[in-house]
Amino acid sequence: GSSSGIQLQIGNSSNNSAVTRVTNGTVHVDLTASSSGKAFLEVGTNHPLILATNATERMRIENTAEVHITSGGAAIAPTIKHGGATGDLAKLRIINRSGQGAHKGGLLELGGVTNDGVDRADVLGSVAGLKATSGSGNMQGYLQFSTNTGSALTEKMRIASDGAVILKPNGITTGLRLQGRSADNNFFIQFNSNNGSTNYGSIGSDSGNNTIQYSANNHKFVNQATNTEYARFTSDRDLITNGAVHIEGRHISGTQGAYKKSMKLGTGGNDLYDYERYYESWNTSTE
Repeated sequence: GSSSGIQLQIGNSSNNSAVTRVTNGTVHVDLTASSSGKAFLEVGTNHPLILATNATERMRIENTAEVHITSGGAAIAPTIKHGGATGDLAKLRIINRSGQGAHKGGLLELGGVTNDGVDRADVLGSVAGLKATSGSGNMQGYLQFSTNTGSALTEKMRIASDGAVILKPNGITTGLRLQGRSADNNFFIQFNSNNGSTNYGSIGSDSGNNTIQYSANNHKFVNQATNTEYARFTSDRDLITNGAVHIEGRHISGTQGAYKKSMKLGTGGNDLYDYERYYESWNTSTE
């Protein structure tokens, strides 16, 4: 029937689907149970589909396929809550079901308005969880972080399935940049055990003296490929090397005397030391 141009129509479509239509002459909304076993809620005209509770708009699907989560028509930050047991996490899953293969997965793109006219929006960055291999049944994955270079999204960092962090900067002057805390402009990196209970060493900055500080009981320089130690600083501040020492320049820092700079080169008990900067000569002695 109809009243003031508003109609409710129930019937069959040309393909024997059951259709319920509400129309006011300009906009019509269809609720369809198709013969193929699918159900549709559809705005059959060029208008948005709006979902509301308590007469207040909560979500809108535009005719451009954009989905807006709103409160009374104004955009809001959506909240995802779970109804499971205590300790469960609320989950948002983006699953790619286009077929299995390497580098396929879910992608979350983030963007915003990019011009003063407020009529253009662009993707500025993205986070993706992607499959690491092409092997069927292999669930190894990696996280990919990309930023917009001005012309395209480009991967800048990757966390591999084994936990390795890989940086992919644009140029030779970019890379891992550590900025100090606001209190004193210093940064601090700790090297801990797997469970975080044991600290093996640290690297930090001393902005007051414009230096980088390394903290550990011993500092070793090792060839990672062969696990061969090349040099070591001990807790007594001694430098031990497994090869020749080459020193370029004329001045060696030390504290032996007001006019002397000194070093020691161990040669089976015979030590060469005491470089005199005034006379630029070496004095030899046996300790």
